[in-house]
Formats: sequence, structure tokens, C-alpha cells
Amino acid sequence: TAAVNCPNIQKVYVVVNPTPLLTSSINPPAQCSGSTFTYTPTASIGGSTFTWQRNAVYGVSNIGANGTYDSSIPGSAISPAEILVDTLTTSVNVPYTFTITKGTTGCSSTQVVTMVVNPVPVVGKITTSICSGSAFSAIPTKVPAGTVYTWPTPVNITTGAITGGYSQTSQTTIGQTLTNTTPSPAILQYTVTPSTNGCSGNPFIVEVTVNPKPNALASYTAPAICSGNTFVYTPPITQIGTTYSWNNPIITPSNSVTGTDAKTLQTTINSSVLTNLTTSPAVVEFDVTPTSNGCPGTTFKVSLTVNPVPTISTQLTTICSGGTFSVTPSLVPTGTTYVWDIPVQIPPGSIVGANAQCTPVTNI
Repeated sequence: TAAVNCPNIQKVYVVVNPTPLLTSSINPPAQCSGSTFTYTPTASIGGSTFTWQRNAVYGVSNIGANGTYDSSIPGSAISPAEILVDTLTTSVNVPYTFTITKGTTGCSSTQVVTMVVNPVPVVGKITTSICSGSAFSAIPTKVPAGTVYTWPTPVNITTGAITGGYSQTSQTTIGQTLTNTTPSPAILQYTVTPSTNGCSGNPFIVEVTVNPKPNALASYTAPAICSGNTFVYTPPITQIGTTYSWNNPIITPSNSVTGTDAKTLQTTINSSVLTNLTTSPAVVEFDVTPTSNGCPGTTFKVSLTVNPVPTISTQLTTICSGGTFSVTPSLVPTGTTYVWDIPVQIPPGSIVGANAQCTPVTNI
């Protein structure tokens, strides 16, 4: 028989199950190094289960990890929940790869959740020293960019010795101008908390030694000395260990005195042998800078008059017996006077009238 074309129409139904996706944020808020990252995944389809994988990441001390989470199981621990430690001074992105599965359909998807771990500033103890009346600046190194510092009122290790220290918040540097009100070095101690991107590090100590400056001294005019002598002046004691330095003294008239020179770190103000080359008094003026614990004080003046000493060669004169003689040396300082013992006679006893002169006279 001939074939008969008899169509048979049937319907085929295809069930398309939805793919579960994360509805929890794949970019959770950044957190500070050392704190626990807890992430509770949620999905677009109820009853989904979650597995996750985190590889080791450069800049984070944690080794790789993985885990599962099923919210349908009562008491199921939230996962992941782990402490992440940033070992750098910059933020680190830590990716978690999640696989979301709907068990009844077998449908699944994979998504990456990126956790940003911000560094926490780590600073050790800092010690520094300054001169009274100066500002210190403590600059921590190897801290995250943008780190700021906060501290309460610093502590005087010697009660009341240092002024100028006060509390501060969110400072980009650590520094203040400090004054030591005592004659001895004193210490001010700061307890500073660093923070960056809202992440606070452990407090650290900044210890500032404030050295006193020598007290200001009045100018001093020393008693005059005679040419050919040295000069020593010990100023009133200010701080223990104070030393004195000066450049070449000023001489008036210029070049009239030898033996002057510059000196440093002397315990007194002193000179070598000073020689006046003229027949008039000369003035030597020292501009002295005191220093204590490396801190210079205010320069003060010390003035000294060096009086000339008469220098006379042997004088010879001749007179007739019964006459008088008079010798007036030349090129001697103005006001020079003379005294002498009983003259020596040659031969002895041959001359009368030669007597000692005990009262100063202006000629011989």
C-alpha cells in the first residue's frame, strides 16, 4: 500500500532553572590589618550553599584558606571569618572566590569578593634632644602615607621642668617648641597614637630631652694687668659643665697687644701671656659665647686693660765732683716714675751723696 503522511505533534517542555548569584556585596567595606574579616554570603535563590577559596596573597601574612557555608543548617558557622594581617605600608586587595550552588537544581555560579585590608602604622620608641626654646620634630619612618598622630598632654619626667608641651590630635608630624625652666637637662615624654585610613596602631613613646641654655651673663670689665702677664676670669656658675668660646679678641689700638687668640670649649676665659707693644694702655675685648650640653647661650663681653711696662736700657752720664745729674729716660709710658736702692760705688766708698730714692719721682 502507499505510505500515508500522518503527522504527530508533541510538546517538549524545557525547565530553565535560575543561576544563584551573590546578593551580598562583592566589595565589602575595607578593614584594618589585624581585625577579623567576617563575611556572611547571601544568594538570589534561597537554600543555596557556598564554598570559598582564598589563595595566599603578597602583603598578607596568612596562608591560603578555604571553607563552606550553608545557612540552612542551624548553627552553621559564618565563613569566612579570619584575621587578616597586612605586612606592608599600603593597602592590599584580598580576593575570595565564591562558588554558589543550588543543590536541588545543580545550578551554580562563581564570583569574586574582594576584601581590602588597610595597613596599621607600627612605630617604635623615638628619642631626641633639643636646646631649650627650640622645636623638636619626630618623624616616624616606614609608616603608611597619610599617617596622622594624636597624643594627650605629655608627661614631665622631672615635675614642672619643661613648658610648651600640650595635647594634639590628627597631626601630620610630631613636634612642639619646649622650654626647660631648670639648670639641668629634663625629659618630656609623649604617648602617641598613630592612625591611617581610620586604622589606629599601638601607642608609642616619644622621649624628648630638653637641654638648658646657659643663663645670660652681664658684660664684665676685668682689673687691669701689666704687660707680660696672663689673664683668667671665671664667670659666675650657671649650668654645671658650661664652657666658653670666643674668636680673636678685638684690640684697641689695633695690633697693640700680642698673645691674644681664639679658643673653644674653655672652662674659664683666659689668655696666653699678653704683651703691650706700646707706651700706652691697650684694651682687649673678648666676645664670649657660653655653651652647656651643646646649647649656646647669649654672647657677652669681657674687657681687659693691658698696661705697658717701661722698658729702659742702661743709662750713662758723667758729671764733675760736687755736681748733680738728672736722667729722664725717653720712650717710656706717660706717668712713669722711678725709685732705686742705694747706688753701688766703684770703687766702694769713693763717692758721697749717692742715696736711695724710696718715693717715686719722675726723673733720676
